[in-house]
Amino acid sequence: MNMKLSGLVAAAALVATAVLPQAASAATNFALTSVGASFVSGSSIIPLGTFGLTIDQNQMRLNLLTNTPAAAINNTDTRYIFDRNDPDANIVINLGQLRQISSIGAAATLPVDGDRFILGPFTADLSTDGVSFTPFGGSVTIDGSTTSPFFVTGAAQTAQYVRYHFGVSPDYFGGGGSAVNQLFAEGAGVPEPTTWALMLFGIGLAGASLRHKRATRMVPVRL
Repeated sequence: MNMKLSGLVAAAALVATAVLPQAASAATNFALTSVGASFVSGSSIIPLGTFGLTIDQNQMRLNLLTNTPAAAINNTDTRYIFDRNDPDANIVINLGQLRQISSIGAAATLPVDGDRFILGPFTADLSTDGVSFTPFGGSVTIDGSTTSPFFVTGAAQTAQYVRYHFGVSPDYFGGGGSAVNQLFAEGAGVPEPTTWALMLFGIGLAGASLRHKRATRMVPVRL
């Protein structure tokens, strides 16, 4: 194999390595704005002006999908707080593209933390279109032994939307219900069609060069 062909093969291998999902990506949290996730909906949110507080509901939604939350209430609280008496406190997010999800979780206020704790059980649903959802994994019973963050795991499934259920959100002190800090959806990414095309182009380029070299060797030498 000459230097030119070796370079092409190496380039093709580099392209394939860059675009194929790697084992290390299994620990990636795709429920982050930095990897394309966005808030879709919540079953409820604490009303503006509760207890006379200044509440930034949009910042609450953003804080669910970041590692660096900012104050969403003028008392410095960064949590997403459901409205009181929500019978099924849930949040839906869009992962930005189809992902292979094997673990779903959340960081939230627990009974041992006191103020605005969730009651659970915690469960999750997955969807490819944001319309039809199917249950994922099992459930987490929220009690005094639960630690945050908590996760449900299962066989990897392809999804673009995740719905998180936190159980009923009761009335806390007459102003708002349960609180959630951050959402997690972990697994390996599914390459987009353009990515697969780039990978195949690189491999095809190396293959074409190899065929050309073989054909050159078969040209008869004239005396």
